[in-house]
Amino acid sequence: VMDEVFGEENFVGEFIKQSKVGGGSDTKFIVKEHEYVLVFSKNIELSKEFFVDHETDYLKRYKEADENGRFFWDTFARPGLKNPINYDIVAPDKSIINGDWIRSKERFEVDYKNGINRIIKKQDGTWSVQFKQYLNLDGKKPRSMTMDFGGTIEGKNAVVELFGSDKIFSYPKSPKFVKTLLSLICDLNSLILDFFAGSGTTGQAVMELNQADGGNRQCILVQMPELTDERSEAYKAGYKRISDITIERNKRVIQGYGKKNPVNGKLGLNTGFEVFRLEQSNFPVNQWRPDPELGDDQNVAEFEKYVSAKEASLFSDLDPTKAILEIAIKEGLKLDYTQKNLKEFENNKIFELTDNSRTILVCIDSEIKIETVELLAKDYNQSKFVCLERALDTTSKWNLNHNLGAGFKAI
Repeated sequence: VMDEVFGEENFVGEFIKQSKVGGGSDTKFIVKEHEYVLVFSKNIELSKEFFVDHETDYLKRYKEADENGRFFWDTFARPGLKNPINYDIVAPDKSIINGDWIRSKERFEVDYKNGINRIIKKQDGTWSVQFKQYLNLDGKKPRSMTMDFGGTIEGKNAVVELFGSDKIFSYPKSPKFVKTLLSLICDLNSLILDFFAGSGTTGQAVMELNQADGGNRQCILVQMPELTDERSEAYKAGYKRISDITIERNKRVIQGYGKKNPVNGKLGLNTGFEVFRLEQSNFPVNQWRPDPELGDDQNVAEFEKYVSAKEASLFSDLDPTKAILEIAIKEGLKLDYTQKNLKEFENNKIFELTDNSRTILVCIDSEIKIETVELLAKDYNQSKFVCLERALDTTSKWNLNHNLGAGFKAI
């Protein structure tokens, strides 16, 4: 499936993560202790390198420093390489040292002159060729097989810390696991999508990671309103749907759950989130369909009856807030768009909706006055205008079509 969506040429690799430690007595054959994480890129040619933070013990070896940074003296010899780089090196006493080396002879000679390589005598009287191994400040490359991703026990403990029970959600992901994956992406302004949000681990991980490194990541969690088992602890605690758990978990992370914020020392995280539920369209849908058994004249007559009956109440119960939000989403604006009422329009309510990439004008009045059309054509001729189909007559539609650079859309 991932090959189909992203293309197999954009396959980055896979992690084999440990998911369970101990237990397994109820397993008949083999205790499953690992899971796979498939990593794909939208465009592997444009993707940045992956790095993870160095461990504290690893950093201890970098005890020396020069103008190029921290380093330690590492051995230049690399015996056993599949494609060895073998050549002779002349020691200070003019003796010859032959071996398989990590770098080419040309590179060795340049670095030796610049003090990056050295040849020292060991206690047994033999020579050791060494080079300065500098610390990569970006971190180190992640390994495909890892024991440090966070397993089911850590995931369960995180839920217990929030809800006081390990029965609210089964087999939740570990926040550490998600944070480690997100840390591989260098962009601190990433938008993270989790289409199977479950208990909401990803939301917690994103918020905690932002607090830890000052990032401005945002996330979208999608969870179907799947019902919880009526016999479950989650149902008895008031969580009738899995999505209720998702929402409540993120609320508790924000409000604080016994942990102090490492940034400001206070309980909770200084952030927030919005909940959107998928609903039917706020705009009425015309359910009339022509009857193929009837002639054209009869179908026209039936349609006119339908319109006459429906026209008066067609948009009477339209909720302005919901209607404008639906238009914004359908027009591709981001959910954090801003909304402003344009006061210069005296005859209609015109709203300006703006996100960080574009702006549209919206009006849901049942009738748009000619003065409004003229002002749109004069002062907003580069804007896109969205309105109700029945709000404009044919002449006004023609005027807007020919005078608005971005066009208009009737719904």
